[in-house]
Amino acid sequence: MKKILLAMVAALAIGLIYLYNNPANLVLGLNLLADMHKGITRHSLQLDGEDWVYNTKGTGEPLVLVHGFGGSKESWDAVLPLLAEHYQVIAVDLPGFGESSKNPDKNFTIASQTVLLNHFVRQLGLKQFYLAGNSMGGAIAGEYAAKYPHKVKGLWLISPAGVQAAEPSEFETHFDDTGDNIMVAATNDQFDGMLAWLFYTPPKVPWLVKSALVMQGVKNADFLDYAYEDLLSDWAPLEDALENFEVPVLITWGANDRITHVSGAQALADILPDVELQVLPRCGHVAMLEYPEITAQKFIAFAKAAAERETPPEPAAPL
Repeated sequence: MKKILLAMVAALAIGLIYLYNNPANLVLGLNLLADMHKGITRHSLQLDGEDWVYNTKGTGEPLVLVHGFGGSKESWDAVLPLLAEHYQVIAVDLPGFGESSKNPDKNFTIASQTVLLNHFVRQLGLKQFYLAGNSMGGAIAGEYAAKYPHKVKGLWLISPAGVQAAEPSEFETHFDDTGDNIMVAATNDQFDGMLAWLFYTPPKVPWLVKSALVMQGVKNADFLDYAYEDLLSDWAPLEDALENFEVPVLITWGANDRITHVSGAQALADILPDVELQVLPRCGHVAMLEYPEITAQKFIAFAKAAAERETPPEPAAPL
């Protein structure tokens, strides 16, 4: 019995050492366990020679979720189960991020990622769907909706990047002055700093998880730097794409967002004919993570109201 126990302890120690030295596997394993607990299903497909990985949960009308720069499909894990009570929710890892293929020869501009996103939804057979995006994902979602308005039933923008009329954010000023991209975290201090930039109230991350994410950040740092430079090389203002856009739009923004300035919310709302605006106090750049219940409830109510406006009233019964 003692030998069996020692063997089990040794196997566990070897497993932990392996996972510590292979952070991608550790992060993947932790994500899979979390998703299993929440009833989220992981899928993958081959598209244009690359692997796309995405999560799904729920039934009903499709709702596609697009993460921000440096993020992944797990950026939506807090809000996804709440939305899945009403929709078939699809959270995707864009090429270059999360578990999807990382090819430094690819183009990472908003325009090119918009085209790739269209290939993805066509591969899934989606004819019409709701579309949401945060930060870079918001810029992609906005560009996509403007380019393919017949496919988008409703657009949800959460602190989208690329609103030229917005005041400069703290992050933009910091990046212009220092060239430091806080979204690329390769040390514990940089990781803690990144959370402080993203959240009004930064979450506490367990040591093992933080270590794995930092080690993964070290591995991906050069790639992310390249992708970010490519992203900035050809950036059109989001308000230009969405001017006079007639599909219903919900804009959610944290009042204390340090990455994209909250003034962008009203700048977008001023040019949209069918828009609702949600500005959350004591909230940073990732509202769906800081306030999942509030943001989910708002989107569900927004989509329901928009659908009711589209449905013609039933004819009155004859007297």
